[in-house]
Amino acid sequence: LFDEYRFFSKYPDKELRITGILFGALIQEQLVSSITLGIALRYVLEALRKPPSPPRTTTSSGKMFKFGMFALEQFKGRLHEWPQYCSHIVQIPHLREGYAELVAEIEHEMTRGQGRPASSSRAGSAPAAPPQAAQPPPPMQHQSSSLSQPSAGRTSPAESTGSSLSVPSAPSPEPPAPTRKAEFGPNLGRSVTDSAEKDVDFEAPPDSVLDRVQFMINNMAPSNVEEKAQELKKLLEPKYFGWLGHFLVVKRISTQANFHGLYLSFLECLGDYGKGLVSAILSSAYHNIGKLLRSPKITTSSSERSYLKNLGIWLGQITLARNRPILQIMLDCKELLLQGYETGKLIAVAPFLAKTLEGAKKSVVFRPPNPWLMAILGVFRAVYNVEGLKMNIKFEVEVLCKNLGIKLEDIPLRNDVLRRRIAPTKERNPDFNVKAAQPKVLSRGPTPTERSPSPSSSDDARKDHSETVIPNLAAYVTVNPNLPQLLQSQGGGALSNLTTATLKRWVPISVDKAIREIIQPVVERSVTIACITTKEIVTKDFAMESDETKLRKAGQLMVANLAGSLALVTCRELLRSSISQHLRRLLTDTIPGGKLNDQEQNAIEQIVQICATDNLELGCMLIEKAATEKAVKDVEEGLAGAVNDRRTRREQTGQPFYDMSIFSNSGQRYPTALPEQLQPKPGGLRAEHFQLYESFQRLSRHGQNLGGVGSQAPGATLLPARTASASSTGSDADSTQSAKSASSSHLNMDTLTQLTSKLDSAVVHLLSVAGTRAPEVKLSMILPDHNIRQLLGAVKKIMPNATPTGGMSRALMPNEQELVLAFSQGIFKR
Repeated sequence: LFDEYRFFSKYPDKELRITGILFGALIQEQLVSSITLGIALRYVLEALRKPPSPPRTTTSSGKMFKFGMFALEQFKGRLHEWPQYCSHIVQIPHLREGYAELVAEIEHEMTRGQGRPASSSRAGSAPAAPPQAAQPPPPMQHQSSSLSQPSAGRTSPAESTGSSLSVPSAPSPEPPAPTRKAEFGPNLGRSVTDSAEKDVDFEAPPDSVLDRVQFMINNMAPSNVEEKAQELKKLLEPKYFGWLGHFLVVKRISTQANFHGLYLSFLECLGDYGKGLVSAILSSAYHNIGKLLRSPKITTSSSERSYLKNLGIWLGQITLARNRPILQIMLDCKELLLQGYETGKLIAVAPFLAKTLEGAKKSVVFRPPNPWLMAILGVFRAVYNVEGLKMNIKFEVEVLCKNLGIKLEDIPLRNDVLRRRIAPTKERNPDFNVKAAQPKVLSRGPTPTERSPSPSSSDDARKDHSETVIPNLAAYVTVNPNLPQLLQSQGGGALSNLTTATLKRWVPISVDKAIREIIQPVVERSVTIACITTKEIVTKDFAMESDETKLRKAGQLMVANLAGSLALVTCRELLRSSISQHLRRLLTDTIPGGKLNDQEQNAIEQIVQICATDNLELGCMLIEKAATEKAVKDVEEGLAGAVNDRRTRREQTGQPFYDMSIFSNSGQRYPTALPEQLQPKPGGLRAEHFQLYESFQRLSRHGQNLGGVGSQAPGATLLPARTASASSTGSDADSTQSAKSASSSHLNMDTLTQLTSKLDSAVVHLLSVAGTRAPEVKLSMILPDHNIRQLLGAVKKIMPNATPTGGMSRALMPNEQELVLAFSQGIFKR
């Protein structure tokens, strides 16, 4: 490309533009460095010094100037790294005269770079160095290149730039780490940069026309949309389209996502007359998107984020869905996502872009595997994998992939896409579930200054740690409304301030702290044991199995079951003790003066134990979920070698792969005296043996959709399944009693958990006894005193007064409807 530089003046306009953009992109993306970077920058400066062509004429020097402008436009974002280089550019006379805005922008970049140490340059680039002569190209370049010997009619780079130009010098062996500050806005496109300017005052129509247009839009419906379009054609002149476009975007499109389809139909009915209106609406949409993205309240105001998301839906429908691009010069979607990651604005940017890209599902051009779309999805996947990312952001990514018909794991993962960016600070970052000084909050007790004679001031003193870190946890914590009465009857007046509201505040915090306190060691231990066990057994059993899909599935099923069960057994008593400890301290600190007699202490202890027992199952499920997810991920890495061996062998030779290492005499991993049933056999694992692995498949824990404890979006990934009880002969009195108590207020998740587990165990036991006649077993054949009959009877007692439609009985809450539906599916699917 450098060797071709001498011929750029002869290029046609289209090819010259493409080459200039490519040349500048090489600098912007850090694909050239050291000597090569210096040569590239010199070439651009040399081209910019050429005088532009006079109007309506084309000269060779004018073409070179165009090339320089095309290239410079691509790497403007890096100019602050080379302040001296900027000073050479702004000194070019014809640039200062004809391109004052560009010069002002470059001078701004100079101020950013002034006083910046050499280490502030981005990784992979070289800092500005003292003036020096151009160095010859490295050995890998052709020696016949024109860079070595300047050809006739072309000055060498050193001569063309003068000896005063600072050339980026060769970097040290280990380039210094970037120290630039994360900034939101640069290089995001005109929609963001221009939004900082004042709003444009569009010419409004006369009041009589304005009122009629607004009345017409207010009364628009699918049945009269064509009539309204014809009415607008007669009523409004095109010169007022700017006003109407702004009105529609601000008053309708940003607030009424349900009517987007109606407005699109209206624009289509306008035909050629409405083309100007479409342009005005798109322009106003870009402008208002930029204003919202720059708003200081965008990370805290849910209403602003809702407006932004609605505008994203509209933008995708009016562009991508109609096979029209979102121009990078207007909005750089990929850079927007990356800057949102750097600056803590993913909470607003991710939903906006996800809704925008959903328009591609209706597109012929932009649906997967469109490269532009896949590049943005690659950034989404990289962000999705960042540890601690809030579940509502992950949920947006999952929904986007589902709507586009692509699996998240099928998106190419580029781990380097975030390495070149500034890692955000996760503490006090709205994008992450990490709290500042979290360990101190967990470990410290209340200091004397935190104690106060009044409950309200005590609450204020603990405001820094009076909320849960696990999102949505409070909605699923159980607090018996009769507990305050028990406290007052047994503890006396000193406990009168412990109301239901107080318990509903402190119990979720206690559960939250207890979970976070023990989750890491429990999960690490359970996952390590489960992964080692699973890998060894699966590798042996599938040694003669060439289908890597079966191997992966078996490993996932087994490790999920083992890790979840181990975590469950390990954490139960630890969690109970930790919940009790935190709740006891919080309740005691609420008492004025903090002094309690024996009777009051006994009353509080009783309440603590009841609350800990009621919420123990919820905490266990969250820890089990974490262990299951981590185990599945880790076992994938552990079995990657075996999977790749099978895949590579099949692709290269077309022959199945067999792991013969287990039969070797030296260092044999398995005993030679394995029973025949456990020995690997040619042809792979038999169907009846594979069923053993499929039996690890557990019913979803509770069989219900909790709406995502630990997430902030409805429908997010649920808590994991728990292994069904091995015995179906236990007493069901506890379940029946729990069902009666649960019906008094709302559905009790613990009760349904017990019933699901026992019903599953009972059905499994019944079918195993039936043997080959299992398919013939029907519910009508089961005796009235059978466990299954008793358990189904217990289900009826859970909600004697609840119906989906309400009426004379209480209506089910949305989460309760999901709970009952998933529970029913879990039972009747069998």
